[in-house]
This record gives sequence, structure tokens and C-alpha cells, in this order.
Amino acid sequence: MTGSPALDPGDVAAVCSYMNAQQADAVRYIARRLGGASQGAMATMVDMTTSQVVIETHGPSGDVGTVRIPWPAAVASRDDLRTQLHALLDRAATR
Repeated sequence: MTGSPALDPGDVAAVCSYMNAQQADAVRYIARRLGGASQGAMATMVDMTTSQVVIETHGPSGDVGTVRIPWPAAVASRDDLRTQLHALLDRAATR
């Protein structure tokens, strides 16, 4: 046990679902720029913890991988998730 409070599973599921359905390009961009996924990889946000976002990738040659990208700051709520996703996009844009 880490002592960190877990995120609400419903919030995690809702944010992952929204990101995969409505912001799929952003998920791929984050996976590619910050997680090292290949240029043509598909990406699916599968989990979020207080310290990281977890994205599953499927490369054009059939390779499957998982990238874990730390949040710029710890998260404890759904609002924090939104803020830190924006921060990840900003970080990805400057890499």
C-alpha cells in the first residue's frame, strides 16, 4: 500500500472513455511524443492513477505495448485529471 488515495474508478472510466472517443488524436499524440510510441501506432487510454496515465499502443506492424506517462503533478480528483491531461498535451507540444 502506497498511502496515496486512489482515484474514483467511475471518474477514471469516464475520462478514459471520453478521451478515447472524443480526443483519440490527443491520446495518440501523448503516446507518441511522451511515451515513445511509433508514428503510426493506435493508442487507447486504459487507466489513470494518482501518479500516471496508462496508454495501450498497437503499432502498424502488429506490435502491442503499454506506455506509462507520469503526470506533471499528482492528481486526486476528476478536475485534477483534466488539468493534468492539458499539462501533458502542453509538454508533448514542446518536445
